[in-house]
Amino acid sequence: MSSAIDQIAIEDLEPRPMGARDVRVRLEASGLCHTDASVLSGDIPGERPIVLGHEGVGVVEAVGSATTRLSVGQRVILSAIPSCGTCFYCSRAQPYLCERSRATRKPSFVAADGTAVHGVSGLGTFAETMVVDEAAAVAVDTDLPADQLSVVGCAVLTGTGAALNTADLQPGQTVAVIGAGGIGLAAIQGARIRNAGAIVAIDPSEAARAAALTVGATHVFESGAAAADTIGALTAGRGVDTAFDCVGRPTTLEAAWPLVRKGGDLVVIGVPVAGDHNPIPMVELVRNAKRIVGVMYGSSSMHRDIPLFVRLAETGQLDLGALIGDHVDIEGMHGVLCGGHHGAGRTVIDWPS
Repeated sequence: MSSAIDQIAIEDLEPRPMGARDVRVRLEASGLCHTDASVLSGDIPGERPIVLGHEGVGVVEAVGSATTRLSVGQRVILSAIPSCGTCFYCSRAQPYLCERSRATRKPSFVAADGTAVHGVSGLGTFAETMVVDEAAAVAVDTDLPADQLSVVGCAVLTGTGAALNTADLQPGQTVAVIGAGGIGLAAIQGARIRNAGAIVAIDPSEAARAAALTVGATHVFESGAAAADTIGALTAGRGVDTAFDCVGRPTTLEAAWPLVRKGGDLVVIGVPVAGDHNPIPMVELVRNAKRIVGVMYGSSSMHRDIPLFVRLAETGQLDLGALIGDHVDIEGMHGVLCGGHHGAGRTVIDWPS
């Protein structure tokens, strides 16, 4: 739990009292996203105290009297953006912008002194047990390992979702992916699933580049400048059809922009730091007819896409295991969040069974 900027501690909390639409979930595993580190550092503002973690898998231990979707004993993947299905955005096939999503984000925990404690994105999966609205959980009937399922709720929905939903990649299209962490590796797999042509991964980490090759990247480079000549040769000098910026900083936006062809798309997945500004000259948007497309949650529909991605994993089309980097327990989480001690891919926190 984070009680102040850059301060983290392990504390005993109780799950909030069960409401009629709530479920209590015992966590099996939790993914550790860069967003959690950004909340801890204050780059993403948030109330304190707060329990970190917003992707995970667990088993339903109890249900409220008015729950309709879930039952005790079901395995569930948790969603950071639950949707109501009926609001303005949900009715326009944009459930990731649901107007009522925040209404389900009640404090998930209670401290010993009675203080209500929120979790990141209404969850707080860095906990052994939590209570959430049933709208934030999707039942999955699968024997896939918990560590693999733990990354579906954010990394896969966001990265693979951006490739399949936001960009709607088509066979043969050329792609560049800037940032080959968990979300970047998921985006690369989405491009591979759609039978993209050249898939160029760009990351300064040698380990990340090696991981990118295992999931479908055809070429890897440590920087956009290093990739430029190869991308030019692959595309007759035009540039890629779609670039995915999985970092979301002005420097990566600038690096990605010249790699995109005229009329192409720069899809921004990474969450910028508060105060960051778009460095792309406005005149280039018009003259080159390029588009900058913002992504929220991979333009995903949780109840449609979570089961879809689980099926793709079960049939071998989506390699969830390749997204996993290090495994840590709750004690080891501190080194990852505060010291950056993690390898390629998504670090996973394993909870005792």
